[in-house]
Amino acid sequence: MSVANLLIAELVWLAIIGFALPIYAANKQLDTKELRGLNLPRGSIRAILALAIVGSFVIFLAFLPFLEVKNDELIDKVLVAFGTLTGSVTGFYFGGRSATPKPDS
Repeated sequence: MSVANLLIAELVWLAIIGFALPIYAANKQLDTKELRGLNLPRGSIRAILALAIVGSFVIFLAFLPFLEVKNDELIDKVLVAFGTLTGSVTGFYFGGRSATPKPDS
């Protein structure tokens, strides 16, 4: 396995998210007042970003033992940076969801 396989897996993951977005939007029966950016319900963009980044990190971790990179120090730096980014995104996502008031029903 190589870096090309990692990139293919990443592109497949992002394509799944990209194709699921219009399907999700089309299946929602929502009032137009409830729609926000990209004509999606409130919080959807945040969820999509969180899924993309956390899923990318999981894919990177799954392919990590198979990567043929000569510089282990570089992999360690990328792993720390990507892990920090993933932790920040998940913290922001769940923190933002808990701080957002419930919409009036």
